[in-house]
Amino acid sequence: MPQRVAKWTNLLAWAALMLRHCEEDEPWHAFFVSAKELARGRPIAEIPLMARVADNTVAAYLNRSYNGWR
Repeated sequence: MPQRVAKWTNLLAWAALMLRHCEEDEPWHAFFVSAKELARGRPIAEIPLMARVADNTVAAYLNRSYNGWR
């Protein structure tokens, strides 16, 4: 993931913008703060939202592997 900091920064910023303009109360602020921290150079592992993305990615991979989807 560190090789793709610019990509993640862009994705998080766009997600924050889209969520900010939803009619419902969406958690846009977490995406905005995460994008800002990535842009400032904070390590990905120190950003809670990115740690959650990593955990979910690993869990999905393991679930897929255990269910025979290779």
